[in-house]
Amino acid sequence: MNHIVICEDNPEQGKLLADIINHVMNERISVFICQSAAEFEGFLQTHPMPDVVFMDIELGNGENGIDAIKRLIPRTFKTQVIYITGYLKYCTQVYSTPHISFLVKPFQSAQVKTALEQSLAKMEEMQYEGISICIHSQVIYIPFRQLKYIESSGRKLRFVCSDTTYESYMQIKDAVPKLDMRFFQCHKSYIVNLDQVLSCDGKSYTLRNNECIPISTRYRLDSKRVFLNYLSQNISFHVNSIQK
Repeated sequence: MNHIVICEDNPEQGKLLADIINHVMNERISVFICQSAAEFEGFLQTHPMPDVVFMDIELGNGENGIDAIKRLIPRTFKTQVIYITGYLKYCTQVYSTPHISFLVKPFQSAQVKTALEQSLAKMEEMQYEGISICIHSQVIYIPFRQLKYIESSGRKLRFVCSDTTYESYMQIKDAVPKLDMRFFQCHKSYIVNLDQVLSCDGKSYTLRNNECIPISTRYRLDSKRVFLNYLSQNISFHVNSIQK
C-alpha cells in the first residue's frame, strides 16, 4: 500500500485533491490530509515517512511549503514530493529541493494521475539504485553511488558513505540480497563498492580516498578477478556508449 499525504491549508482544496487521487489510482493507497506544516510535522512523528507528499507552497500564517520540505524531508528518504500552488512565481524556487512534479491549481485529474505515476515509477527505480535501511523508527535511503563500503560491527552494520556513516541493526547476510553487482563481499565483515576501488593487491582494496578494506584469505583468489572483470565490463560499457 502506498501512503500519500496532502499538506494544504484550504480544507476544500485538500478534500478535492484527495478525491481526485482516490479516483485516478487503481492501487491500494491511504491518503491523509494536513492543514499546516506543524500538523505535517506531527504526522511524521507518529507515522512512517509517506511515499508521496503533495505540498502546498503557501500554507497561510507565513508558512512556506518549500521550507517545510527542506526541514522535514531529508534527501536520504525515498519520499516523492509534488508541489501544488496557485502561483506560478514559485516555479523556479521549488528547484531548491528534490521534487517530482509541480502542479498549478485548479487541479486536472490527468495531471494529478501523471504526477502520481511518475512518483511511483521513481520509487520503483530507486529500489535498484540504492538500499533502504531502518534506523530507529525511520527508513533511510542510501544511493549506491554514495555508499563506499559496509562494515559489520557487533550486531550492527556500518554503511560508510561519501559524506556520512549510518548504523543499523542488521546482519551482513541480510544486506547482500539488496545490493547490485557493483558490490563484493571481500571479508566476513566487509562488503566493498567496486566503483570506489582504486586498486587491489589481493590482500586489500584501496579506495579512491586511500582507505584500505581488508580482503580475507577466503576471498583472495576471487578479489582480483572480480575487480578486473568489473573494470573490464565498465570500460566496455563506456566505450560502446561513446561510439554510439
